[in-house]
Amino acid sequence: MLRRGKQRLMRSLTGRNVWFWARLSVPVAMVLVIGIERIFLEPDLIFLALLIVFVCYGSGLEFIKRFSPFVALLATYDALRGLVPLVSKHVHYTEMADFDRWIGLGQLPTIRLQHALPAGHLRWYDLCFFGLYLMHFVMPVLIGVLVWRLREPAYWRYMWSFVVVSYAAFLTYAAFPAAPPWMASRDHVIPMVRPISDQLWADLAFHSVPNLYEKFAPNQVAAVPSLHSAYPMLVERPIVETPKGVRLCRPADSVLEIL
Repeated sequence: MLRRGKQRLMRSLTGRNVWFWARLSVPVAMVLVIGIERIFLEPDLIFLALLIVFVCYGSGLEFIKRFSPFVALLATYDALRGLVPLVSKHVHYTEMADFDRWIGLGQLPTIRLQHALPAGHLRWYDLCFFGLYLMHFVMPVLIGVLVWRLREPAYWRYMWSFVVVSYAAFLTYAAFPAAPPWMASRDHVIPMVRPISDQLWADLAFHSVPNLYEKFAPNQVAAVPSLHSAYPMLVERPIVETPKGVRLCRPADSVLEIL
């Protein structure tokens, strides 16, 4: 009797171990393929990859219910932003350059930084900042997954914040098309600016795979407002408002005394 029960327990544990490693092998294999092949994932491919993972763990339907409205709305936003150059023909160049010169005490901070960190070959900080730049496309979705799994009541507030901010940016782009530094440099409004991201993309041999986002025309005049600044502010919000986040981000007592 005892031996039979032990055998059943061992079979059960063996089955669980096999199922555990089988499910774990799926995300591990996906990460290895993406890393080895140097594939850049657009948001729709990130959604598909996460869907495969959650299907393996039995939460595929719930993931679709939670994330498909968010992905659909942002895909619509990305499709609409390509219409901005058709709606507003006049692109603003000088306002941002004048403001940057005021901040830089007469010189553009972009040009000052480019002279201080001369380009030519890749350095460690190029890779670091390029990685941070790529996180703009990945972190909102990953933080959304964490909020859903760890702080479910705050999930829809988090997701709708991204949708509202994205569409508010689209309306701003339509009303005030603003040229980024590389475009102002190309059109000889400011001195030459080298877009280091193009060099890094080529040197690191990144490539994409067929996806929905490549069908959309990118908006080239979206320098104001910068969603590269807005999204990180929204990403940190679910973290800093928790008790642990408050303690982590709380200034030191000496700083509080100064304030």
